[in-house]
Amino acid sequence: MERLLAGDVDLTPVARGASKPRQHQTHLKPEQVAALVADYQAGMGITKLTRRYNIRYETASRWLAVNNVPIRPRRLCIPASALPEIRELRKQGLSWAKIGKRYDCTGSAVSKAYAKLSTQAASES
Repeated sequence: MERLLAGDVDLTPVARGASKPRQHQTHLKPEQVAALVADYQAGMGITKLTRRYNIRYETASRWLAVNNVPIRPRRLCIPASALPEIRELRKQGLSWAKIGKRYDCTGSAVSKAYAKLSTQAASES
């Protein structure tokens, strides 16, 4: 309130109708949808499909559902056998991001997978 009274706040009116630029939309042709389905059935993940076809995750999932393709559960980016190595790398001071580069995934994905696998390993012992 003090800044307002002192005149430090810009009170210039904003033009009506000013909005964000429109979001780019990619419309797939029927042959592209068929290729997307074939790529997924050949083992490509949805995230890679989004990059290849320049579409959102939800769009790729919807096209697979429309074509009656069962969605595979998301896989963890690290195998359970890597837990000891990752534990050692963390003790050495490596960040999740640097460890993720070794496994070709993001640091947050490694962190989440590590937590999930550690919990599973603890419950199995």
